[in-house]
Amino acid sequence: MVNKIMALAIVAGILAFGLAGCGNSSASNVSSSSEASAQSATQVSESSSAEIQDSTVFGDPQIVNVLSGSGSVIGTCSIFHAPKSDCTKENLEKWCAEYVQDSTDNWCVIVYSDDSDHGVYANNGMLQVSVGLEKDDNDGSYMVSESDESTLYVYDQKTKTLK
Repeated sequence: MVNKIMALAIVAGILAFGLAGCGNSSASNVSSSSEASAQSATQVSESSSAEIQDSTVFGDPQIVNVLSGSGSVIGTCSIFHAPKSDCTKENLEKWCAEYVQDSTDNWCVIVYSDDSDHGVYANNGMLQVSVGLEKDDNDGSYMVSESDESTLYVYDQKTKTLK
């Protein structure tokens, strides 16, 4: 029970800080930040013209628009796909160093290709590994959901390590 409460508190904290972005972008880069933080059902939905950025340790991301519950675009999210076994601490540190810390996307997600209900969520220098992900099959969106097995890390830009 304590683990579930802790997981919910962590997810709530991550979502509250979510507007600051997964890279070094500030919250001022996201319009309607107060509206966006109030949206508990924020969805990541595919944009009509997905951008491809430089390849990383996890390949090329798909960039999608993030929509509020009312359908307004509130930011962007980069979505990667990789097997859970490839999401080692070492590879996640490389991913943070070569992509996440300099990303202009507001959120960064790795969906486990061998377990699409879980993945890695990166935002504002924090990574939640093995977090629950809920996919909407109608529009391809993802929402963070509860997971008993998630681990929270903080990325240290100076040492380029997860702590």
